[in-house]
Amino acid sequence: MHGIVSLLDSAHYRLVEALWAELDEVCSVRGVYVTPFPHFSYHVAEQYEVDKLTEIVRQVARDTVSTTLPSSMIRAHGRKRAPAIPSPLPVSAEARDGRRARATP
Repeated sequence: MHGIVSLLDSAHYRLVEALWAELDEVCSVRGVYVTPFPHFSYHVAEQYEVDKLTEIVRQVARDTVSTTLPSSMIRAHGRKRAPAIPSPLPVSAEARDGRRARATP
């Protein structure tokens, strides 16, 4: 399994590790350690065409500004997976229009 992720800066990394420790201590939740480092996942797949993906990711990273995402819940993704903190993202008009164009025969 491969993924496109962002690793957290050191301050937020430590905050997430502290949250993981508290979840383990208070709720005996050890699933968070399945993924050994705090991160933000964008996409996960069995495999990627790395040569094509590398340039796309570089372009997106170059053209995207940093943002803060609110979140207010923790959700487990099944019994064997680690809990996740979902951050719903608003869909831009461009993305919505692109989806509609692809769905139209």
